[in-house]
Amino acid sequence: MAKKRLFYLDFVRAIAVVLILITHFNVPWLPMPTRTAVVVTTTVGGIYIGDFGVSLFLIISGAALFYVYRAKCDVKKFFFKRFKSIYPMFWIAFIIGFVFRLAEKTTSIQGIPKSHILYSVFGMDMLASSSGILTFATVGEWFLGLIIFLYLCFPLLRWLVLRAPKATAIVSILIYVLLVLFYHGPIPDSCFILFRLPEFLFGMYFIQYIKKVPPSLGLATLVVLILNEYFKIPINSSVATTLL
Repeated sequence: MAKKRLFYLDFVRAIAVVLILITHFNVPWLPMPTRTAVVVTTTVGGIYIGDFGVSLFLIISGAALFYVYRAKCDVKKFFFKRFKSIYPMFWIAFIIGFVFRLAEKTTSIQGIPKSHILYSVFGMDMLASSSGILTFATVGEWFLGLIIFLYLCFPLLRWLVLRAPKATAIVSILIYVLLVLFYHGPIPDSCFILFRLPEFLFGMYFIQYIKKVPPSLGLATLVVLILNEYFKIPINSSVATTLL
């Protein structure tokens, strides 16, 4: 029996889509000092609009998956459904885009190891590129690779949230804090799955434990975002995105 759609999940997802569209439209003008051509804004609550939109997507993804699969998760069916929803369209877009760019001579494959085509086969090319790895990346974004990793982890995360919710929350927070303090690896913070795990888990915990959000909490959140827009907290942008 199909689950009833939750309006607020679709609503927040729609907001995230709009934020990401604005982000990509504004990208060409971000390096300019005046940014006169920027549409609407480049920040939301003092946070870069792209980071804010991605964070909403991760929270909503965790919430939506847990809402659908909380009671039962057939792992084979789950992975097959994710596979169908991602890879066929990605492969078609990649082939068309790659051939077109080669024909137009707007891309070069010189110096890229042939074995790195596997990054593109698995939808990880943009994510790998963000770490400085040479790939055949043509379409998509690093977010695709990140969400694929989270989908792979979801059955285990679901089991942990249901069986050991407190321990799972504590461990994920500890890992996050340790990364913030000591991580200096090649993968950017915003693209690293362990940095983004708290947001994904937050969505899952929200569905599990929050039945109704008090209006006062929503108002308080809005006030914090407005204050941070004008009196930005002097902390790492990735940390600010996660906290706010």
